[in-house]
Amino acid sequence: YRYAKYKGLDILIDAFGLLPEDYQLIIAGEPYGDFSEYSEAIEKSPAKDRIHLFRRYIPDSEVKWFFSAADAAVLPYRSATQSGVNALACHFEVPMIVTDTGALRRTVEGRGTGLVVDKAEGAVVAGASGACSTRQAFATIVSGTSGTKSKGFRGPDSARDC
Repeated sequence: YRYAKYKGLDILIDAFGLLPEDYQLIIAGEPYGDFSEYSEAIEKSPAKDRIHLFRRYIPDSEVKWFFSAADAAVLPYRSATQSGVNALACHFEVPMIVTDTGALRRTVEGRGTGLVVDKAEGAVVAGASGACSTRQAFATIVSGTSGTKSKGFRGPDSARDC
């Protein structure tokens, strides 16, 4: 993962600061350019002690460990035509919260692979993230079921759609 302004890492950091204390955030990947804006945002975040930063190249052999630790992949992109992170989340069957930009909506909407938020804003992203505290809760929302039964993330068939 490479950090670039259009990917909305600042939005994610802002959103994460609005979530309850039982949430953890993993930011993994290599910076593309200056990272100081994000370092400052993390330092100012009320949740800075729950933000785990792996600011380095992530080799293919380690990618699975990061995705296996995630309940959701959050992609608060400002603009995009496609996303490698989106494809990886599909491959590892990690539900996604994406902004309505580029092809991101098409890769999750109606496929049981995630939620789409209308705006790339911290409070909006936090609202969706807050409703999805675990994969089970996320699957309940995505599948439109209620209670404890859920068909969950639809697995390989929906991943092939990505």
